[in-house]
Amino acid sequence: MDKIKIVFVVTFVKNVGVYNVVSNIASNINYKKYDVSIISCINDNDQGEIERLKKMNIHYYCLNYKNKLQALFFGKMKIKKILNEINPQIIHSHAILADSIVSSLGKKYQKISTIHCNLKEDYEHHYGKIKSSFILKFHLNRLKKFDEIIGCSKSVKNSLNNYFPKSKYVVNCLNTSKFSNIRYDKLNIRDKLNIGHNDYVYIYVGSLSERKNVIELVNKFNMYSNVNEHLILIGDGPLYEECLSLAKENIHILGYVNEPSNYLLASDIYISFSKSEGMALSVIEAMSCGLYLFLSDIESHSEIFEMVNEEYIGELFNSENFHIQLMKIRKLYKKDDKKKMMLIKERKFNIESMIKGYCEIYEESVKK
Repeated sequence: MDKIKIVFVVTFVKNVGVYNVVSNIASNINYKKYDVSIISCINDNDQGEIERLKKMNIHYYCLNYKNKLQALFFGKMKIKKILNEINPQIIHSHAILADSIVSSLGKKYQKISTIHCNLKEDYEHHYGKIKSSFILKFHLNRLKKFDEIIGCSKSVKNSLNNYFPKSKYVVNCLNTSKFSNIRYDKLNIRDKLNIGHNDYVYIYVGSLSERKNVIELVNKFNMYSNVNEHLILIGDGPLYEECLSLAKENIHILGYVNEPSNYLLASDIYISFSKSEGMALSVIEAMSCGLYLFLSDIESHSEIFEMVNEEYIGELFNSENFHIQLMKIRKLYKKDDKKKMMLIKERKFNIESMIKGYCEIYEESVKK
């Protein structure tokens, strides 16, 4: 039986959320059944990751444009040449740039797009209500030319229902087996940050942006944290300097960190005050490191708690009840439960379930 040829189209190849999902699908799919290629639209790529793909016999191509605008206007002809060489049955694109280019390719290929966020909310936070309405309309018009629209979570699928009632969803997962092999020194990390060995450490990893609501997170932690509680913020973004100016001594703002998993493993509770998410990979990563969860009660965060409703994994909160829920997690959190949280993640958010979900869609697509 001939292999199913599938091409993933992404903005770039680098260590960010959307690409990490693609990398996990491409790296863990059954190579006896699938022949896999990845095309990046712009040339801002991680060369180390490209070498890793090649070692795994994943074919890699780049449209080699300097920026997104160039790729948007000129990418169609270049990608057609690459696809004529590969001759795939399926093209699976991710994010607005890739979707826009792939949507112009006609009906020769089965076209699938995964949506990694609530489009309306995400665009409004990035561009404001007026500009975002035009971008949303543009993206939705491109998506109408696809054969399958997939949400990265049930909550994202729900947000798509008004536009694409036949959309499906496959929950984002990561292959986190690497965490079991990471060597780290919890006490050394805490000593460097002047954190007591028995203190409670909350950690957030991600963009320091308005959508992630980091200013309110810093302000609430300033108001309600105890003397033995610390908050670590890892990431960069437009609100970095403001966070720095507001933070008290027990808030440690580290900026971009090459290996945040070391800090996750040295922490106790993962915290996020985000206003909008698709399926937050940082939350899944935190569970893989054994952390309890303290998350804003947006739909995608609530979905995680619903998937694990038989066991205690933390608390959801909002602006009004933050302090009450903080007292609750202080009371119910157990420092010795890291293995329990890791096992819950493996049961509920394992990479095999994501691969199985996508492969079912791919196999249905080639029969059409």
